[in-house]
Amino acid sequence: MNVISEINTKLLYYNLLALCFAFPVAPKLVPFFLIVISIISVFNFRIEANNKFTSYFPFLLSIAFYTVCILGLFWTSDLTSGFKHLEIKLSFLVIPIIFLNKNLIQQIKINGLFQAFISGNIIAAIYALLIAAFTYFQEGLNHFTYTLLSPNFHPTYLSIYALFCLSLLFYLDESLVKNKILKNVAILLLIFWILLLSSKVNIILLFIILVLHLISAFRISLNKTKLFGYSTLIIIGLGTFLFLNTSITERFKTSLTVLKSPNNILNNETESNSARILIWNSAFDLVVQHPLIGVGTGDVNNELVKEYEIRSYTGIQEKRLNAHNQYLQTAISTGIPSVMLLIFFLVFPLIKYHFSDNNIFQYFISVFCINALVESTLENQAGVVFFIFFYFLLLRSKKTIKQN
Repeated sequence: MNVISEINTKLLYYNLLALCFAFPVAPKLVPFFLIVISIISVFNFRIEANNKFTSYFPFLLSIAFYTVCILGLFWTSDLTSGFKHLEIKLSFLVIPIIFLNKNLIQQIKINGLFQAFISGNIIAAIYALLIAAFTYFQEGLNHFTYTLLSPNFHPTYLSIYALFCLSLLFYLDESLVKNKILKNVAILLLIFWILLLSSKVNIILLFIILVLHLISAFRISLNKTKLFGYSTLIIIGLGTFLFLNTSITERFKTSLTVLKSPNNILNNETESNSARILIWNSAFDLVVQHPLIGVGTGDVNNELVKEYEIRSYTGIQEKRLNAHNQYLQTAISTGIPSVMLLIFFLVFPLIKYHFSDNNIFQYFISVFCINALVESTLENQAGVVFFIFFYFLLLRSKKTIKQN
């Protein structure tokens, strides 16, 4: 490797580290690092010539999905909004091209990127908790939950990030974090962080991941009595925390109340659970009205607001809420075929590359797909850049990642 190539590789790696660290800590810097990485990659680009066509299929699916979004401009009336959506989803085009670069995976330390991402999440959690503690002691206000704890970053996305960190800490080999005490402290902090963020779907996913991990650990453990003791303490501790934290339990109680009587929701309702039922009713009807090509890339929210107005859903109309379901959002935008393309893109690596033994990729895809049922996860930078970046990072490094 010559001097220029070595400098190029180091610049690329350091910017990738900065990008991973910035996701939870400084999201406004994410586009900057992505642009720098794209420019550096141009000068050190090399595609593997001997790969089969199917190895490029996820890249083609990603670019195809973005192409469909571009085509959606031809039947949209709000071009300004359409171009804004294309800007947000640009990662579907740019990141796959970056990861086509053979040198990217060969010359960087994958574990270093994971360590940077985990470090960023831990620092973000500690900072938010310190701010909440300061607010409590200075003003007597409880800001230890949900949007009060994370006013500038949607708690759902921070919860998704934290769940991904947990899967990395659970299933990557010991080279990720060599100090066991530090690793266990990080795991406990992330669990505590997810609970306080109070994203209901991610708290449920947290318990599922913990149970699956404990079952997996129990199967291979030589000291099952000790593991059972630790597991019991963890379950009791989490149960006690949820019981004492009334703000979290109230959110679950509200959800159950809404699910039991969805027909009793008022038209002016804005509470998140009730609002979602109203939104999904409106969104589903729009999909039925425009099943093949949708309403256009830029007209989704406008058409939803019109539907809210027709139904006299005044609360969600005033807030101009999106579909709060990525599959419905995509179907309204560019039709049912585009949703099928998106789903195929999501699950193709699990089918083709036999990721059945790769718990990290399984959890990554599962957590994101389930969250997409209750949030339009690909309609903002926090969701789309994170997902596409780690999707292709995990895909391209599948042979180099070492699991426990």
